[in-house]
Amino acid sequence: MIEKSLEPDRLRCTIKVLKKFIHNYFRENPLSQLGIIAVKDKASEIVTPLTASVKELEEGLDTLNVFECKGDFSLQNGVLRAYHNLQGLPMHAHREVLVIMAAMTSVDFSNIFTTMENFKRNQIIVHGIHLACELYVLRKFCAKTRGGHAVVLNDVHFEVVLSDYILPPKGHLFAKHTNVETYYKMGFPKKQKVKDVLFCACHRDEFKDFKPSDNLYNMDTMIKPFGFLCIQCKTRICSLPMDCPNCGLRLVSATQIAKAQMHIMPLPVYNEKQAEKNSKCFSCNVNFNVDEKAYECKFCHEIFCDDCDAANHGSMICSGCSEHHSSTSPTITTTNGHQNGNAR
Repeated sequence: MIEKSLEPDRLRCTIKVLKKFIHNYFRENPLSQLGIIAVKDKASEIVTPLTASVKELEEGLDTLNVFECKGDFSLQNGVLRAYHNLQGLPMHAHREVLVIMAAMTSVDFSNIFTTMENFKRNQIIVHGIHLACELYVLRKFCAKTRGGHAVVLNDVHFEVVLSDYILPPKGHLFAKHTNVETYYKMGFPKKQKVKDVLFCACHRDEFKDFKPSDNLYNMDTMIKPFGFLCIQCKTRICSLPMDCPNCGLRLVSATQIAKAQMHIMPLPVYNEKQAEKNSKCFSCNVNFNVDEKAYECKFCHEIFCDDCDAANHGSMICSGCSEHHSSTSPTITTTNGHQNGNAR
């Protein structure tokens, strides 16, 4: 990891890229969790357990140094450590492992192909990113579990490759894999203005050296003007989503729940057809030329041009379904309607 094929070196470049990935990941997956496992001297250890706290993950990355990432690498030990940590998740959870390695070899204690079969049987996807070359056993592991694999060329390419794993994989609808209903307890706190001096629990480590008699401390910079109170224990936190540091309750906002639902139930693909004479795109009102391709929503039956089709699927909301939904009176939604709830 101390090689300088990436600037300034592989380890520091990886830490920088992963920090950016963590922020982008939770922006698109507010209900998910991430953990960090390091492998050195053929042994694996948990740097940061599964958590939704960006601060904890960044602190875990900052603890890594050249002495932590040395010796022989064991792919099997690393993925098995992740395997055991993913076993306690509920049945509706989607489980993925992202392996970033720079070693040319993997020293494994038993048949790793048996481990591949166990991952495939338990529907755990393994993605692989190599910083030096293509390692056969890693590429085979990724192919066996339907994961992605890439070899990094430079730091820019590193960010591009990681960005492919920000959005959840399409077609993994949890309800199709299990008939067991699972319940997830969470709270929806309101954003409130802080009137009294109240430190947040998520940044309590920053206040350890605080001395009430020290006049050099500026209270305005240490206490944010807005925050959230846990609905269960009234502990103050600064941002959402987050697990309450005191009682462990998952705290989210309604908009984050809606965004997560869009990834679970994405907008269906439009039907491609030939545009009719004098027809227009529903979104941008551009006239279609003769024999030009148009795209029709199967629920609202409005037609869209190529650019608006891409825009609707990028936002995961059909503008035609939204317009029809807001202009009509509420009725009972059937199972044949739009999966995002914008059409009946």
